[in-house]
Amino acid sequence: MTSSKKEGLVRLLGIILMSGGAFIGDWTGAILAPTDELGSFPVWWTYAKNSSLILGGSIAAGLYWIPYRLYLAKWVCNGETTG
Repeated sequence: MTSSKKEGLVRLLGIILMSGGAFIGDWTGAILAPTDELGSFPVWWTYAKNSSLILGGSIAAGLYWIPYRLYLAKWVCNGETTG
């Protein structure tokens, strides 16, 4: 496998993980959504739900960073020096 294909695969993996983290953050925000008797959300929830998306994406990025630094960066470079 060429270096560019490896790099593309690693980037795709990162995108999938971060998108999955944002999806999980959105799903968690929907489950924990506070509603009143009429089923409407408070005004502040709009900002809190956006925060859950950011938090989920950040957690996924952190989970991606660990294997990237330990394994994937070495696999992509495969002993080559990049400039």
